[in-house]
Amino acid sequence: MKFSFSKAAFYLLLLFGTLNLSAQYDVSWDTYGIGFQFAQDFRVLQNNGTVFEATSSDRLLYVNVQPWSNANITVDHLFDSAVQVATNLNYDLGAEVAGDYIEFDDFQGYFLIAAPYDRRGYNYYIVALLLDTQSDTNYTVLIGYQEGHYEEAAEILFSFYAYD
Repeated sequence: MKFSFSKAAFYLLLLFGTLNLSAQYDVSWDTYGIGFQFAQDFRVLQNNGTVFEATSSDRLLYVNVQPWSNANITVDHLFDSAVQVATNLNYDLGAEVAGDYIEFDDFQGYFLIAAPYDRRGYNYYIVALLLDTQSDTNYTVLIGYQEGHYEEAAEILFSFYAYD
């Protein structure tokens, strides 16, 4: 009887430990009325009117969101604009492995994946430009991630939502 109880306790501990690892929480950027979801181990570094920045405790993921406004940019210009942002940040577009038009909640945009030339920070970055269809504020989103963590980075990008 003791053996089966120990075995059951082990499986419950394993189950709850696994659930805890995948737990997400909502983070809001009240200045702009947007939110996104992070894993529980994320730490917010900055949350002010010019930048939102956070990193995971193991430093395998990094998020930087910056607002911008330009009424002349339309969804038709986003691919070229995303490439320009990546180029300005000195990212290697030759290492691009994915990129596409995205649309979710109140956002339309374009994202691509690029590798930094210097390799000092992260192996790859998701570079995304999001147009907020309900306001004049748009966003540049950079999500740095190490090899093998693309799914987590993409989950962060697709978790953006507007609540204003």
